[in-house]
Amino acid sequence: MRLSLICLTVSSIIQLTVEDADHGSNSQVTVIVNSDKFAVNSSTGVLYTTQPLDREKQAHYHLTVQATDGGGEAAKVTDY
Repeated sequence: MRLSLICLTVSSIIQLTVEDADHGSNSQVTVIVNSDKFAVNSSTGVLYTTQPLDREKQAHYHLTVQATDGGGEAAKVTDY
């Protein structure tokens, strides 16, 4: 995932898809991102900004998105 953002308002960026073969509580997935400027809605998978972004202050963001199932198994995606 490579993001170059020009974002003046809080907005959706991309919808992530997480699949888990487990059943019951182990199939419930929590998704987090390593930045306070972005968040993921665990119900919809939408990655969105949590605050306005200023491209003149920071032109690029490198994010790691981690999905963890109810059994504690984790998967990460990182963009450089």
